[in-house]
Order: sequence, then C-alpha cells, then structure tokens
Amino acid sequence: MGGIVEGLFELVGEYNGLTGKTYLFDIYCDQGKFCSKPEDKIELFIRVVPYDVSHALYLVAREAMTNAGKHSTGDLCRTTLSLNEIEESYVLEMEILDNGRGSKHNYRRGGKGMQSMQTRVESYGGSFNFYVDDSSASVKVSFILPRFEK
Repeated sequence: MGGIVEGLFELVGEYNGLTGKTYLFDIYCDQGKFCSKPEDKIELFIRVVPYDVSHALYLVAREAMTNAGKHSTGDLCRTTLSLNEIEESYVLEMEILDNGRGSKHNYRRGGKGMQSMQTRVESYGGSFNFYVDDSSASVKVSFILPRFEK
C-alpha cells in the first residue's frame, strides 16, 4: 500500500457499487495550510504517518465500511481523514460516518468487529470512539504523532 491516502482512495473505489450505497473520501490538512495540491497531501501523510498506524487505519476503515454496508439503513458512507499540526505534534483523525438509522444493538450484533477495531487502534496509542443515533453512525479514530523533519 502506498500510504493511507492511496489505500483509502482504493478502498472507497472498491466499495462503491458493492452495496448500493455511495462511499466518499475527503482529506484535510490544516485547512489547506500544508496541502495545496493533492500530491502534496499524499506525500505529507506518507512522511508523517508510520506504516503500522497507516495499516491499522486501513483495516479499521475496511471494517467500518463493511459494517455500514451490512447494518446501515442509509445510502451514504463518508470517510474523512485529517492531519493537523499542533505544537510539536500532528493530530491524525479518521472518521467513517454513515447516514443510516440504527441502534448500538444493530451494530454490535454477533460479530467482534467493533472490539477488534478498538483493540487495533489502542495498541498503537490511538483512541477509538463509536457513536450512533437515530440519523447516523460514526467510527472516529485519532492519533497524536510526533513531529519530525526528514
């Protein structure tokens, strides 16, 4: 995989058309401060995000998109990836949000997907949150990454 940005672009492309839902991918870097061109976004994420964290994010995104396809009553699943510079660190966040109605029961039935996503993220020092209400469900992951210059 050529970094988390390219991996998520490929994943979203793969999922579009599989379930009748629309899958979208948005990327942000400090409100455009770092990334004025798409190729800069990819390069920044490759430079800043360690491979193991990228891989964990990719696997979480794949599981969350699969859950949206199986359990959501909505027709849209949006993945957002952001990287923001904060003092001596970067804050990396990923959110997978679908517009379907549901309850936590619908999303936790039978499988171990939520627990495995949380364990994977926390094993690399990140935080994992799952939110659901009458109009949407969301998986949100965040990491604090050290700032370094190559």
